Amino acid sequence: MYYEIKNSWIIAVSLFLTIICSNISSADDSLVKEVFNQALVSFSQRSAINSIPIEDVITELQKIEEKADDADLNYDIYILESRAFYWKGEHVNGSDQKIAIHAAGQILADRAKKLNAGYAEAYYFAGIHLARWAEANGVLTSLGRKDELIDYMNKALIHPTRNDEDGESLDGYGPDRVFGRLYFKMPTLFGGSREKSLNYS
Repeated sequence: MYYEIKNSWIIAVSLFLTIICSNISSADDSLVKEVFNQALVSFSQRSAINSIPIEDVITELQKIEEKADDADLNYDIYILESRAFYWKGEHVNGSDQKIAIHAAGQILADRAKKLNAGYAEAYYFAGIHLARWAEANGVLTSLGRKDELIDYMNKALIHPTRNDEDGESLDGYGPDRVFGRLYFKMPTLFGGSREKSLNYS
């Protein structure tokens, strides 16, 4: 009898803790979502004369990386953080800074891809960071990563966005613009072509 009561008590406590932990997880996701939404607001307030919102976005998003139970929310956090790094990289002077920032932004997009390889955003943002990294490094120096960039853009084109739209439409038909710029900048000897570039315009 004692063991039956003891076992019933243990089961009851375990059930209670499971319910509590479940509620905490839900609350945590709500808190993470709240921080993410605030980061979205800050991101929308960025401007060339006021870069403070971008620093706030990066700082806040770093605190909630992979803190949610919802994998798609974690994905969105990495994508927004990668976008913030992209904007930051486009507004700093000096190749060394650009190289470091865009390399970090690509890593964030690749982390999003590991969480869900079925969405276009991860491929696209990893690719545009790589493209800017290559430009900062110099086209000839970066030719060895050309196929990597092409692969990112091809995969962005065949996957849907988080809003279930065609990957091609992402960022104002961004993948096509990247291909156009790539073939325009790349030396003819290595596959560059004005004709190919125009096809993506």
